[in-house]
Amino acid sequence: MNFNTRDRTLEQGKVLNEKIYKIEKPTQMIVNDKLEIKPEEVNVGETVTLEQKQELVDVLNAHRDCIAQNIFELGKTEILEMNIQEKPGSVPINEKPYRTTIAERDEISKIITEWKKAGIVTETKSPYASPVLLVKKKNGESRLVIDYRKLNSQTERINFPLNFPLPNLDEHLETLCGTNIFITLDDLAHAYLQLPLDKESRQKTAFITPEETGEFTRAMFGLMNAPFYFSKLMQCVLGPLRNDIVLFYLMFGLMNAPFYFSKLMQCVLGPLRNDIVLFYLDDMLIPASNWDQLMMRLK
Repeated sequence: MNFNTRDRTLEQGKVLNEKIYKIEKPTQMIVNDKLEIKPEEVNVGETVTLEQKQELVDVLNAHRDCIAQNIFELGKTEILEMNIQEKPGSVPINEKPYRTTIAERDEISKIITEWKKAGIVTETKSPYASPVLLVKKKNGESRLVIDYRKLNSQTERINFPLNFPLPNLDEHLETLCGTNIFITLDDLAHAYLQLPLDKESRQKTAFITPEETGEFTRAMFGLMNAPFYFSKLMQCVLGPLRNDIVLFYLMFGLMNAPFYFSKLMQCVLGPLRNDIVLFYLDDMLIPASNWDQLMMRLK
């Protein structure tokens, strides 16, 4: 192998090397500094052929930098920062940690340690302290939730029009007429954790467990105005796509959040809306009439 940029001329019959080195083929290739997605990690329908599945995997790996398979691969925007503005006369929220079992403490500690390694949480000297609790997901995994209710009660609500129209699910379903193949992109990966907090707001997100404290460097689920900021972010990112490719529909538990998130997804998926993508909660559905069209829309 010639590692030089200059051409080399070899004499006929010349021995280059008497040793032969066997290079083992890696079990998993690296794509954009991340492990490539393997076919067995992608769920497809029974009618999808092996060739089509491989084509799908190739498209996913071509955009591997857009896919986070763990918390350490999660990106962070530089377009916008979230600010937490408190009402005049507010004092730092300082609560005691909730009681937990030994098993829960171990699980909480494991999650926080991972977040600290990923730079999502840092050590804190903040006068604020909101308690944490574990909530079980449908798949049996635990989600760490910070109880920000008291912080939210003294947070200035962003002035946002509450009469913003929510998308109509029936209209979305009508757009599926004539399509018979779909791709679902389930769950935006830790959506809020991709939105940074400004330095002044970080101490306000401080939390306390029975064993440790910390504060967030990024927006956390449960903060009052997080849906609005994320909506604004998505408007900046996907605004030009609106109305052409994406349909969305959502339902959110926090007060006024449906309006915020509706605005967000309209801005984010804008040009794609109504023609290519259906959106429900934080899931996306891309419909098509055939495989080639589906791959084109996915790209």
